[in-house]
Amino acid sequence: MAERLGPAIGLHVLTTAFTGLGWGEGAALHRSNVLRTRRQPHDGGWFECPVIQVDPDVGELVEYQGRDEDGNKTGMVLQLEPPKNGKRVRGIDIPPFLAELLRCHLADWRHEYVFCTPSGTFWRRSNFTRAHIRPAADGREELPTVKGHAPRPVWEPIMPGLTMRDLRHTHDT
Repeated sequence: MAERLGPAIGLHVLTTAFTGLGWGEGAALHRSNVLRTRRQPHDGGWFECPVIQVDPDVGELVEYQGRDEDGNKTGMVLQLEPPKNGKRVRGIDIPPFLAELLRCHLADWRHEYVFCTPSGTFWRRSNFTRAHIRPAADGREELPTVKGHAPRPVWEPIMPGLTMRDLRHTHDT
């Protein structure tokens, strides 16, 4: 799936699968919280490894229907909020191959948030899923060249129904 989705979006998929970040945590991941270092004594020396830090102040991107004092809908809310609970604030070890991919991504990515849209705005969960995850996992039909659209090759299904939440639970963090 990551190969199909390309460097930035594919890296978001890989990072979710290998770190267990939730959707909102990955979408809110600020570049300053990536590739930090965890250092601890080990066997007479030091063990160091790169980590992703889930920030205690801005833990995740949330999206929900806003309501006023009377319960009337006020529109969709898309904003950063602290983590749901204290256990969500954590440092997550990153495997060496993923650290290198993140290092290369950050060198080329001009935006504050590691997994935002190419224009630098936050993804809406449904847009990300519909436009990227569903076709990559479920497959898609070929699209021939038509005015205003480049051709796109057929994608055979890889794992129909796979979600970012499923990916989150593929790795023991």
